[in-house]
Amino acid sequence: MKKKIILGLLTIFGIVSLAGCGQKLSGTYSAKINLILVESEASYVFKGDKVTEKADGEVQDEGTYEIEDNKLTMTFSEDKVLTAKLSKDKNSFEADDLGIKFIKEEK
Repeated sequence: MKKKIILGLLTIFGIVSLAGCGQKLSGTYSAKINLILVESEASYVFKGDKVTEKADGEVQDEGTYEIEDNKLTMTFSEDKVLTAKLSKDKNSFEADDLGIKFIKEEK
């Protein structure tokens, strides 16, 4: 009986642990931005719980991020917060304030 209880608890713990693993992003998400006659590339690089904001390949800011349901919240220096809607497959997100879709780059 004790073995069944222990196995049951280990199974539940394993399921909960795996569910939490899906709440991280990794890699680079980028978008081309066209401003009248100028085109630039904006990107966000995710590693662990950190995110780096880049413009045309140069670091602009660094911060942390959280995912709750399909809402991505990135917090940078000076209390700058960017929220976005994350796709179900986590291969893209659309920044709420910017209306720009960022797509994960292939390795």
